[in-house]
Amino acid sequence: MSKDEIDIMWQKAMKESIKDGEMFTRYHFAKLVTEAERERIKQANAPEIEKINAHIQKAMTALEEALADPMREVQRLGQEIEQEPVAWGVDWGKAGDIPCVSIIKRLHGGGIEVVAVEYAPHSNTHPPQRTWVGLTDEEILSDDTLRYYYGMNGGAGPVSQKGKKVIAAIEAKLKQKNGYAEEKNT
Repeated sequence: MSKDEIDIMWQKAMKESIKDGEMFTRYHFAKLVTEAERERIKQANAPEIEKINAHIQKAMTALEEALADPMREVQRLGQEIEQEPVAWGVDWGKAGDIPCVSIIKRLHGGGIEVVAVEYAPHSNTHPPQRTWVGLTDEEILSDDTLRYYYGMNGGAGPVSQKGKKVIAAIEAKLKQKNGYAEEKNT
């Protein structure tokens, strides 16, 4: 950059600072110098940049040509695979006592592959995981709250008949909510 070019940029920076009401002319000057240097470097290296871009374009074209045949082969194989007939089916049945539906795929040679199984939701036919065990009189009397409300004489005596009926009704409701067979409340 020549001395005259630098002087012209400084004067331009001063005008911009005055116009913008700024005190610091050096920021405008630095911006102008930076822009001028970038443009100079760009112009000086333009032939080299063109050569590099030409090499990149040539390499990209060569890659595209080299990959064209394998890609066509991959596409062809993909179409063959998609067109292969596959037999699917649905099987309704039971797993033990639980109703379920299975999605199956028929394999070559007569076999099947179970792809998914779905069990009946919220079915009351699910077998209980373990046997229901109700509360004994001893367990009722060993709990302070139960003994107070369901024991005779304010909890001092054995479990009352009325207390046994209330507890049996609560247990029957719990059995019903948890999928156990309903029992007659007595």
